[in-house]
Order: sequence, then structure tokens, then C-alpha cells
Amino acid sequence: MLASCGTAGNIDSAAKTQAAVTTSGGTTPSATKATAAKISTITFATTGNITGTYTIQSLLPTSKLRHGHREFTIVVANAGKSVIMAFYGYDGPRSYMLEGHKNGGDVRIDFGKGASAWDLPMTQGISCALHITHDAPTQEVGIDSMQGSFTCPRLVSTNPATPNKFITVQSGQFDLQMVVES
Repeated sequence: MLASCGTAGNIDSAAKTQAAVTTSGGTTPSATKATAAKISTITFATTGNITGTYTIQSLLPTSKLRHGHREFTIVVANAGKSVIMAFYGYDGPRSYMLEGHKNGGDVRIDFGKGASAWDLPMTQGISCALHITHDAPTQEVGIDSMQGSFTCPRLVSTNPATPNKFITVQSGQFDLQMVVES
């Protein structure tokens, strides 16, 4: 499922510039208010081989609900860093377990150039918890606002040179703009 989202992590230079302007405080208050409503933000803390607290913001809505709102893909990316979450079986606000063998569930965190990416292993019984607290249409046609949280007890390094390295994701929160398709 993530293969179809692989290019979504690359935001064009105009989007990067606009996001940088929005977050730098160099815009007028009315422009900031208008664009702030469209910013997707994801924050999380990690422990393990990489420890820290991270925030990634994306100005463009790249997360999607597809196929009658059943296929769910979160993509928040900026400046080479990204978080991607995907699964099939979305049924509105509630709790979900993302597990590759059960619902195509996947979580991938990429910290950018020179840093490793981390992925949910395709190992039965290892999953990430996702809790959607809000999902509602916005005033913009085809865009939903979604909030929630997530945790992942084990994401493994995608670097073949470090196969036994892992991180734990705690305190994940997101506030997204979701494109609603089909």
C-alpha cells in the first residue's frame, strides 16, 4: 500500500517555500490565519536508537481517504522528513490497530537525508495503535479535518546495515487536512 504513496513524501519547492513562510512568522496576520487552517501537523516522541520529540508540518493536504472512505493514508512531509500511516478498513472516529498482515497497516517515519527511516515490521502481532478522535468535513469541498493520536511499540530500521535497530513512538498526535476521494 505504501508503494503508491512513495512519491507523496516529496513536496514541490513551492509548497516548501510556502510552508517555510507560514511557519516563520513572516506573513500578515490575516494571511497566517487563512493558511494556518490548512496546515497538517504531526508530533511524536521516540525512544530507542533515536530519542527525541519531533514536529512535522505540511501546508498541502496530502493525506487521503479513498474507496468509499475505507482506505486511509496519512502523509505529512516537509524538508525531507515524513510520517506515513496507511491501512484499509477505516470506519470513522474510533481506535484501530495497524498491522500489515491484518489490514495492510503500515507506519513509516523518515528523519531525512543522512538519517535512517523506520518502518512497522511485517511481523504478526506487532502493530501500531491509532485513535481517531475527530473526522468531519471542512468548509472546503473534498477536505476533511481529522485529529487523533498514535503509538508504535516497535518500528525497525530500514537500513540493511542496521537491521536490529528500532525505535518506539510515544505521544503521537496529529491534526490533519484529509483529501476525500471517491
